[in-house]
Amino acid sequence: MEIKTPGSPDALAKRIEHTLLKIDERTAKDDLLLAVRETADFGFRALVVHPNLVSTVARNFPHVRVVSVVSYPLGCDSLDVKIAAVHRAADDGAAEVDAVLDLFAMRAANFRKIAVEAKELVKAAHGRKIIVKLIMETPILDEEFIRAAARALAPAGADFWKTSTGYGRRPVALSAVRLLREIAPKEVHIKASGGIKTYGEAMMAFETGAFVIGTSSGPAILEEALKSMNGEPETGGADSPGDAVEFTGGGPDMEMAEPDEHY
Repeated sequence: MEIKTPGSPDALAKRIEHTLLKIDERTAKDDLLLAVRETADFGFRALVVHPNLVSTVARNFPHVRVVSVVSYPLGCDSLDVKIAAVHRAADDGAAEVDAVLDLFAMRAANFRKIAVEAKELVKAAHGRKIIVKLIMETPILDEEFIRAAARALAPAGADFWKTSTGYGRRPVALSAVRLLREIAPKEVHIKASGGIKTYGEAMMAFETGAFVIGTSSGPAILEEALKSMNGEPETGGADSPGDAVEFTGGGPDMEMAEPDEHY
């Protein structure tokens, strides 16, 4: 499947999922308002947040497409808990979920369990009419493991395979993005994430097969893109079925009221 490489800053923004997942001593309530503002102003595809923030963003900022994470970052919750999390995300207003597969089972080569988990997660998400991305955590897998995981995931019919949570891992390798695009069913898109911080890194991820990227550095990447691109139209490639659910950003005039503290 031929993937378009973004040829303009606007096209690039629509392929970036802005993330607010890191929590450390610098995290503050204002970070949520800033992330929402950046997602709207730059026109990013979506904002990825922890489950406890989904309803707050979805209710207060309906023009922002919300993605929730499931069993982040290690995937070690039981399958029942993960399925319940998918339903809760849908109830709270998420349009998509990024679900971490059982990484202990993955490293133990228990691919039968991975296959069952993938099938049930996809069934739950599609039953609620939301997109699902399955995270296999390529930075802790070699090529043999990645290929075996891919064989387990392929029958499930997920919308995306995602490289990594980016949580305490080394940056995603371009070779892993390329391999996933090579072995994934053609209808499955690839989301690259983990350490993508510059415009050059973003473009290399797209060139090696990513359809979208996840990063907390979206604003910096877009600012680099504005300096590097001349607003030329996007060319090449076929339209992708992944565009079926289209995000329309709120734009700079979207009202940014203080959110209620549901979280």
